[in-house]
Formats: sequence, structure tokens, C-alpha cells
Amino acid sequence: MTKKTISGGQKLSKKNISELTEIKPRDHFVKMKPRDLLNVLMECIDEGDYESFKEILEAYLSVHNKVEIAAQMGVSRSTLYNMVSKDGNPTIENVIKLYQVVKKVA
Repeated sequence: MTKKTISGGQKLSKKNISELTEIKPRDHFVKMKPRDLLNVLMECIDEGDYESFKEILEAYLSVHNKVEIAAQMGVSRSTLYNMVSKDGNPTIENVIKLYQVVKKVA
């Protein structure tokens, strides 16, 4: 698995993001650039790692304005919360909408 470089010269991979979400997700994801988020989420998709995809997305959203993101996606806030909940099963349509919102910022 390739590692992505993020601000501060740290190496970032799906594996160590998972570890960070258990430690201090806020510190890491506040500084994360949208392009890095998209790269890591695409890596999860490439590897078929659905659980890591949701964990990373949940950690990222925990430090960003969910109401604003949901509005930009054209979905309700509860839809966004349900996407990343433990039992949530986001539709491909909503994943694409979220991707497009994050990509605009990147």
C-alpha cells in the first residue's frame, strides 16, 4: 500500500488513519487537505475496505460542518449521519455526491 504525504511531511495511509481515529481523530482530520481525504477514500475503494472507508469518513466529518456539507450534497443532515453510522450503508449516489462536494474544495 502506498503512503500519501500530508501537511507537515507525515506519511498517511489507510492503516495509520485507522489507528489515529482511535487516538485523536480531531487533531489529524482538522488539518487534512480534501485532496488527501479523497486519495485515502479511493484507496479504500480500490482495496474493497468498506469499514475503513466509513471510519475515515466519519472521522473527517466529525471535525467539519455536517450541516453545510449535507446542504451542498443536497441531502438531509440525518442522511449524512446515517452514511457513517455503525449500521449505515451509504448508497453509491450519496458517496458520489459527497465526493463531488469534497472535490470542489480540493
